[in-house]
Amino acid sequence: MAKEAACWDIETEDWTTFVCGAIHERGVMGKKETTVYDWRHEEDYVKHLLSIEGPLYSFNGGRFDMKWLLDAMHKYGVLEPRRVMAKPSAIISIKAGKAEFLDACLTFPMKLKEFTNGEKGNLRSLCQCGQDCGGFCAIRRDASSATLGTIKDYNALDCESLWDGIEHFQTVAAGLDIDLCSTIGASAWRTVKRRLSLPNSPYILGKSKRFALWGLVRAAYYGGRDEIFKTESASGFQYDVNSMYPAAIAKTPLPIGSVSLWQGVEAMAAWHRREPGVYYASVQVPRMQIPPLPCRVGWRTAYPTGKFSGCWTEPELRYAESVGVTVTSIQTAITWEEERVLFTDWVNEMYAARMKFGKASREGKWLKLVMNSLTGKFGTNCDSQVIHIDPREVEPCACGSDECECGGMTPFGGTDWMFQSRQKVLYQCSRPEWAAYLTAVSRVELHKQLLAGKDAWGQSDAVYCATDSCFSEGKRERNIGAGLGQWLDEGPYEAFEAMAPKVYHYWKPGDAGPKEKVRCKGIPTRDWGKIARGERIEFESMTGARSPVNGKFFVRVKSHRRVTRNTGSRVLIGDGPETRPMSYDEALGFFGTEKEREANAVSRSDGV
Repeated sequence: MAKEAACWDIETEDWTTFVCGAIHERGVMGKKETTVYDWRHEEDYVKHLLSIEGPLYSFNGGRFDMKWLLDAMHKYGVLEPRRVMAKPSAIISIKAGKAEFLDACLTFPMKLKEFTNGEKGNLRSLCQCGQDCGGFCAIRRDASSATLGTIKDYNALDCESLWDGIEHFQTVAAGLDIDLCSTIGASAWRTVKRRLSLPNSPYILGKSKRFALWGLVRAAYYGGRDEIFKTESASGFQYDVNSMYPAAIAKTPLPIGSVSLWQGVEAMAAWHRREPGVYYASVQVPRMQIPPLPCRVGWRTAYPTGKFSGCWTEPELRYAESVGVTVTSIQTAITWEEERVLFTDWVNEMYAARMKFGKASREGKWLKLVMNSLTGKFGTNCDSQVIHIDPREVEPCACGSDECECGGMTPFGGTDWMFQSRQKVLYQCSRPEWAAYLTAVSRVELHKQLLAGKDAWGQSDAVYCATDSCFSEGKRERNIGAGLGQWLDEGPYEAFEAMAPKVYHYWKPGDAGPKEKVRCKGIPTRDWGKIARGERIEFESMTGARSPVNGKFFVRVKSHRRVTRNTGSRVLIGDGPETRPMSYDEALGFFGTEKEREANAVSRSDGV
């Protein structure tokens, strides 16, 4: 993270009407200065921002402030060439002239109040709507002079507290020898690359880019595991892992050295030699309550029983064999010379620092995310999209297709002033085999914990799991403790109910009475009654960074969601709360594509 040149923030009426904007920067003789512009001087504000040389930080600006900036630059005809890096929902950076606009939230993913340790101001005293809006209803162009003055002070304080927060974390990072970059994942990667003298990605050989091999290896990279084993449970116990992914990073031997590609008989020989790597295999998973192997079926990941093929890391496939899975054949293997634990000292250092600051502190929460982000960084996708705003020269796409990857430009957003280019990029951090290994050993650890408790019939008493948590009706004794990678006993729960994976509700007993807990990913409400009844939940948000509306980025859109009761890739048993895994054929029927079903029929006819 480069030294900030300025911090900036805007306040709006009804989301998208600019009311005022502030800039906090170093002025003459290094003295910090804050300037606030109201809507009557919006153009001056834009030009002031673009006149600053160096990085300008907003907080969560990639989802809000920077979208306004793109529209405002075009509106006022500021014609500097601009290059925008974006992911589907948010802008990562904007380069315009000598200014570079960055989102501090991408390096420090937390709320601004938390990031600034409570220094962020509030407008609650101005609220007149009675909806507990935090006072944002008062942010209006027709506000009284006194109210507008309070809003401007609030706007300025946001910028000043952001500057102070960045300076604080720069000091923390320097003390821990962490390199700060534009995202938290890039910060973690650059730090370990420098400190451990790690080589660049093996898929980058001079000017050669080994995309095909990268794609073969990345097929073994699956996400976490969220499954419902019982839709309802009267009571039980909750366990969460202390830093699941950092623990995996600290202890997992990772494949290193030269890479080899094997086919057929040679691939099976590599398997028998126990060479580290990823294997394309056919397996037979017997009937069991909780199968161990993930499998991609259509648009989702399932954990089926039966006969199927897939790509897995060597340790996950070995573990599957140990719990009853038969590896019937190996078609392809990508293996490495050796495997070695690489990150133990670094993770232990970061974890010790986190515990010293306190797990609940802003520094402790950030350090957890620094360690967690490394796994995802290794698995970074190589598809890249760049949006160009008013380029001086348009380099037409040579392929004539929006899906091309030649780097040429095609129209974007339905206008004649925005263009996009796509190309594949292999980054220095591209190590999908490491990402695959780390997520695999985490799933193995979860599976062991799910099987660690049995009911009266010898079945696992697990109720629900996420990648780093387990709800069970019986107590667990395996690997319980407060250490890195151990399972922390979070105490009992009552009245657990799951609507769908990542959508559940329970009560937590306490001295002051039971406390309601609701988990509902992607639904902006905690009203369990509405969720459980499958009611339509309406909400408003900003348009995605890659999906402008009528050529504008700064647009408020209405959306709605509702939850339909489902058990993911598991099937309810009768009228009770218990579920069983789908067979692979059932999963294909529910989630598979026509092409996958045809391929499955052919493989069965060939005896695979």
